[in-house]
Amino acid sequence: MELFFSNVINNSRSEAEFDSFESQHILKTMRKREGDSVHFTDGLGRLYEGQITDTKPVLKVHFKLLNKFPWPPPFYSILGIGFIRPSRLDFLIEKATELGINRFHFFSSRYTNYFTKNTSRWDKITRQAIKQSHRYYLPEIKISTNFSDFLRSESDVSNKFLADQVSPDRLVDVLN
Repeated sequence: MELFFSNVINNSRSEAEFDSFESQHILKTMRKREGDSVHFTDGLGRLYEGQITDTKPVLKVHFKLLNKFPWPPPFYSILGIGFIRPSRLDFLIEKATELGINRFHFFSSRYTNYFTKNTSRWDKITRQAIKQSHRYYLPEIKISTNFSDFLRSESDVSNKFLADQVSPDRLVDVLN
């Protein structure tokens, strides 16, 4: 099953619209036409099935809700990480999204030589990753200017794990 993403959903008319990136993928890459069936998610835990009703000026789909997954997911996970090189960060975001991370929280550290607040690239990467791995929750992306701000903003999290390469203790030993 191919999975697509739409964040413009009109429940009263049972109609969804797709942005230009997603429309091009559906129409040009997957070669879907009017009348074809598609499955898509809104990133909020809902799976829809719909039929393409219009392709111009924007791709529109008349849909029915197939499944609504519980919110929050049974296991909510946050990944806090200092900024690393963009190519490695892109790869990390993709793979962690496929594994089920619910929120990314990036921060600047003393080893950071790269910092940005522009999340549009990462939004696209997470969208592609949830479609590829058939997940229905789009991860949230937050940015803090330093590690202390990150810890303050995530103070309500009960279990925190820190990867420290100079620590003599292994995570398994600490957990036991």
